[in-house]
Amino acid sequence: MLKSPVIHSAIHSAAAAVRRAISPLRRGNVILMYHRITRADVDPWALCVDPHNFSQQMEALKRIATPIPLTELPDADPEHRSVAITFDDGYLDNLEIAHPILRQHGIPATIFVSTGYLDKPRGYWWDELEAIFLHPGVLPPHGLKLSLGGQNYYWEIDPADLEYQDADCATHRGWIAWKQSPPTSRHAVFYAVWSLLREAETAQREDGICRIRQWAGMSERYTPARCMTSEELRVVSRGALLSVGAHAISHSRLSRLSESTQWTEISESKSILERILGRPVYTFAYPFGDRSDYTDRTVEAVRAAGYRLACSNFEGTVGPNSDRFQLPRLHVENRNANDFATWLRSYLIW
Repeated sequence: MLKSPVIHSAIHSAAAAVRRAISPLRRGNVILMYHRITRADVDPWALCVDPHNFSQQMEALKRIATPIPLTELPDADPEHRSVAITFDDGYLDNLEIAHPILRQHGIPATIFVSTGYLDKPRGYWWDELEAIFLHPGVLPPHGLKLSLGGQNYYWEIDPADLEYQDADCATHRGWIAWKQSPPTSRHAVFYAVWSLLREAETAQREDGICRIRQWAGMSERYTPARCMTSEELRVVSRGALLSVGAHAISHSRLSRLSESTQWTEISESKSILERILGRPVYTFAYPFGDRSDYTDRTVEAVRAAGYRLACSNFEGTVGPNSDRFQLPRLHVENRNANDFATWLRSYLIW
């Protein structure tokens, strides 16, 4: 059973605050996790940081701590307050917007890429889902039917929520799926379908997205935010400032896959990136990255594939005793410089 996003977020945030308050020893160096650097009218997963805020965050970061490459962080002295920057998924704005800002400030970063989305005109499946349900438009009055894994699913949207206008989009602009309850039936169906597709195998998920697109009458010409191409990835990785790591092939929950499929996702994504870049790839990030999204066998496979460290997606700091194949990260939201600085200081040793 899925946890309520509101309850899960409240418990997670409260527990983290208590841990930091009662145990200063839990402070240390940190890895920051970004996804997209762009202005967004809709951002249900809090993946987007406004370019102006990102630039201010980088300025604040350099005042507070020393930005260093990800590969150096596990060995860095926590007393020196070091921070590593990472980006998940390899969106095009990492090259077009984030890269110039990082270069301006001289800050290194690692970009984790799901190779199955390289050179594809369409973006990630969750972006397509967002475009269908949460962007302005009219959805059909008949319910959505899906068949996945031998089971049938059906959702209906309230008639009053079928038409979604710019004003509605603006009203619900601040909705975050893992923090708040769905404000409309449209949002509720979006979250339910996302939860189902997240559990599905790659082929089933692609078929499901195709059927949803057909149901919604979505134009084949529509292209949500895409991942970089192979050539763009080569461009962003030139020089010593930015490095590239693997994020599996299909961005599936590895814990839901067989061991042989996991091995393919982990090892082949490394090989594909190495062929594109012409250099070794030593870092990996687990898709989704919570402790339930991978297993001990997954960690063993990452180690056996020749990676030297791997990043997860649960909160924490990095110190000498951290597991190099389950490094915690901090999810960065769209904060201004002052709020970002206050938030970051709460994790670092002073």
